[in-house]
Amino acid sequence: GREASMAEFNEFVANGANFQLMAVARPFESETAVRLVCLRHAMGRHNDAFQTASFMNRDAELNRVGVAQATDSGKLLRAAGLFEQRLLVVISPYCRTIQTALLLFGSDEWSHPTILQPLAGETSIASRMA
Repeated sequence: GREASMAEFNEFVANGANFQLMAVARPFESETAVRLVCLRHAMGRHNDAFQTASFMNRDAELNRVGVAQATDSGKLLRAAGLFEQRLLVVISPYCRTIQTALLLFGSDEWSHPTILQPLAGETSIASRMA
């Protein structure tokens, strides 16, 4: 549920995020390089019913844990210098992914080229049952 998801997120931030952030902070080897950011969503309301609601609400909004995850992740990535780099952001057109991106990057500061790509999201309910 929500609390377990937030606990896992906090555990990662405390013990594993620094290694990942070092990779993000590495300088580009070329003047024309662009960092590609493929963004997944934070926890959505469809997860509140222990995954059973996922099949009934594919375009759910973020829940309060998802909002906290996206906001905290944005702070970490901003502190690591990711947002000063040349970025291309690719996200699915689902509501929860767009909300995650807006919270992560900051809607008033977002200036990076962004592609809303339907192929970045789930393509069918059947594909999730395999």
